[in-house]
Amino acid sequence: MKLLITACFFSLIFATCQKKPQESTIDTTTTTPPPAQLPQTEGITTTSMVIDTLTGRPVMAEKPINALSASIGENPKRIVDPIAPVLVPPNPVTAQEQRVHRVLTTELWAVWSLIRIKKVNETRENQGTWFKFNPDGTYEYGFWDEPISTGTWYFDGTSGLLDLDSKMKGDDRQWKVQMASSEDVMVWVGTQKYVTTDISLKLERFANVPKTRAELGVRE
Repeated sequence: MKLLITACFFSLIFATCQKKPQESTIDTTTTTPPPAQLPQTEGITTTSMVIDTLTGRPVMAEKPINALSASIGENPKRIVDPIAPVLVPPNPVTAQEQRVHRVLTTELWAVWSLIRIKKVNETRENQGTWFKFNPDGTYEYGFWDEPISTGTWYFDGTSGLLDLDSKMKGDDRQWKVQMASSEDVMVWVGTQKYVTTDISLKLERFANVPKTRAELGVRE
């Protein structure tokens, strides 16, 4: 089953790279200054030229430097976001929402593999990141045996999108979620909201936080 899921994982990544988003989430109503004139981002985000999917025009947008958290990577940063997370209590209505809510809040989810286009080293760097989703709409996350922070989560069953609103600056993310029928493997793909369409990851369910690469089931 895991071989099948892994094959589906890479097929999904390929399809995602080829498929253009249908909605625009970039505000182009104001003129964006060149990168050198943008406000300081404290080493958490960088500016990148992207295509506005509504107008088809290139625009400058901020994207996270580190794939999953500013606290993970070569130059980790931990800065509290001045904008506190907003809690929207889960209210699953459809069968899909109820299933996803049930599976998300069962045990915890650890990153087994991550692919970021043109950044091969980030696969190993992010393995061991974990997320613990609580039924009340809050979540915790960390890296191996070190907790990072907390925040709020919300899943939209219509779009299949999972929004993570962290207490830490630069750690907010939105993921397109696909879940295996076995309910022990998930695939998340980044969206245009935070300019993370180049990131795809596979997560596996664990009863406890994996503290070593051996416990995660990956090579040392």
